[in-house]
Amino acid sequence: MASIEANGDVNVTGGLLGYGSIIAGGDVTIKASSGLRAAPDLGVLVKGNNIIINAATEPEPALPGEPINVDYAIYRSAIVAESGGDWTQYNNWLDHDAATRGPIITNLKTQSSGATASSHWATFNAEIGGGGPYPASLLSSWPGGNINLGQYMRLKEYYQTVATGYNDGDGDVTWLNLSSREDDVSGRIQNVLNGIAQWAESYKKTFQAYLDSPDPGLPDMFIEGLLYADDSIIVNASGKSVRLEGAVVAKTGDIKINGASKAEAIYDRELVDNLYSAGGTGPMLLEKVFMTFE
Repeated sequence: MASIEANGDVNVTGGLLGYGSIIAGGDVTIKASSGLRAAPDLGVLVKGNNIIINAATEPEPALPGEPINVDYAIYRSAIVAESGGDWTQYNNWLDHDAATRGPIITNLKTQSSGATASSHWATFNAEIGGGGPYPASLLSSWPGGNINLGQYMRLKEYYQTVATGYNDGDGDVTWLNLSSREDDVSGRIQNVLNGIAQWAESYKKTFQAYLDSPDPGLPDMFIEGLLYADDSIIVNASGKSVRLEGAVVAKTGDIKINGASKAEAIYDRELVDNLYSAGGTGPMLLEKVFMTFE
């Protein structure tokens, strides 16, 4: 996670995904192809004079850090195998430090993904698209049969680099080298677990309960935390779904959500209280609000 601070404007022209804060003396313009979550120790998510959130203008596959639909069943089976059916460590996932998470991830990535590499590739083609034919020659050194979760994540990451046109469409083949990038594989598994845990918390469920019945309609664009504009907040959704969770404040201007297929604005008192507490902000009176615009 990180904090981006500027006296003037902040303009992010690419897709935005991750944890952190953006604080600007001028306007903040974000192209949110996916989303951004608050870092509680930083206190503020996005603050600027005007905050403008635009939808992505180009098609993009799912980005690292947020699960795709096929991940849920695969991770559920792997977690049951790794934990012996005891979900305690996963239900408390957001409370763990790196020392606790590390051994869990190491064990988890050796569990079976439940299918072969070619079967997963076909699933990626159906859900993400753009990966082309199964690259059998590049995977000739991989063990036969069902692959494990770590290998599944390697294949998924390689697929995404192909689908985005990286390296003239050949993708990043280093993901397929089983003797390298082990830390990156662990990082990607942690990102997926973080994403599941964050959505579980957002929908007020345990990790296990959310994974048993995940929301198949997660928003195309989401901002979770505090949006604070001295003037106006404008979301140009261009037909995409939007979820703003936490608190949204336009001090002197307007809050506008333009062209959304679905828009949710949710005030989460616990999340906002934690942000204010971490940021050293004094007491504030906020009304509880849940709004959905379709």
